[in-house]
Amino acid sequence: MQFNINVIIVCIIIGQMLCNAAEQTTTNAMWANANEPDCNQFMNDFEIVRSLPFHTPLDPINTSGRTYAFMNTNKTVVDTLCIYNESYVPPNIFCLKNLVTLTIDGTPFHYINGNLDYQTGVVPDSLRNLKLLQTLNIRNTQINKMTDYFGNLTSLRTLNIENSEIHTMTGYLGNLTSLRTLNIENSEIHTMTDHFGNLTGLTTLSIRNSKIHKMTDYLGSLTGLTSLVLINSSVTSLPNLGKLTGLTYLSTVSNPLTSLVGLYRVTSLELSNCQFSSIPAVTIPTALTSLYMQNNQLSYVDNLDLYKSLISANFAGNRIKQLQPSIGQLTSLTTLYLSNNELSELPIDIIRLPKLATLNIANNRFSPSELQSTKSVYKQYHPQSNYIITA
Repeated sequence: MQFNINVIIVCIIIGQMLCNAAEQTTTNAMWANANEPDCNQFMNDFEIVRSLPFHTPLDPINTSGRTYAFMNTNKTVVDTLCIYNESYVPPNIFCLKNLVTLTIDGTPFHYINGNLDYQTGVVPDSLRNLKLLQTLNIRNTQINKMTDYFGNLTSLRTLNIENSEIHTMTGYLGNLTSLRTLNIENSEIHTMTDHFGNLTGLTTLSIRNSKIHKMTDYLGSLTGLTSLVLINSSVTSLPNLGKLTGLTYLSTVSNPLTSLVGLYRVTSLELSNCQFSSIPAVTIPTALTSLYMQNNQLSYVDNLDLYKSLISANFAGNRIKQLQPSIGQLTSLTTLYLSNNELSELPIDIIRLPKLATLNIANNRFSPSELQSTKSVYKQYHPQSNYIITA
């Protein structure tokens, strides 16, 4: 009898959990469709703007930290709207069908029923009305659910979602074939789905301060990318980037990465606070002009002479014990950071670098006499520079 009672209790609990999940799904769907605006009541965009429950100046001189709207060149329709720190996002804004740029900053998505006001965080289905929208910025606004019709915004070129607590970017993104810039910052996203492979026109992808631990293998198919930023996440590996021949800027700061494969013609690499034990290979090394690898696990920096166009390099906070004299071939180098390593001497070839303006060798294992000799020789070759840092 006791066993049967336990079984019944477990069944009741599971049943309640399923009901709760179904209820939440139904509620989100209801809220997504709720407050569908009656756009037929408005004769023009002026009437729509006047209907908003907060002051919205048209074409103001000052736009900083306020709600505003701009008309198009012919002054016939509203093409830009910014809602800043208002009580809620009113449904009527989705009647502005000529909007090109929409910014929602610090303003929650609400469902209003009579006197009841629910902060749902559900982006409504009426967003699909904005078929001409090219730029969408959602900042400091909680998103619990994005409308399933988001993929209808086929004109969208720039999407910025910052401080939104959004948990997932689902398949609707795959329809945004016009998208060129995608920026997601301070989110709860854990994975990037394979639908990203459809965004072949994307040129800039930036994901900062997320919980992502796995990037889709289709990242390597985004052949239009020129800039890829993955900062402060939990990404342990990236797919082969060999097809991204136009990629020039790559930043993976503060991720537990140990290697990168397929770098072709990058000009700037920012790989600090990772777990690299060697410099990633670049197919065309002479393209690289800046290399930042502080706080990794480098013991040596072999083949540095391949990067003959290097202007700035940072290897601080590693385990480097020795540098090869071939570093003297980096004749374009102006800035070199080597602090907090295990160096006890430098090849004179570094000191002779003709354009070297800043050299930081603080907190290494140089003897006092070695430091003094290094500073003295540096002064001989660079009499106009005072930027050798030894302590």
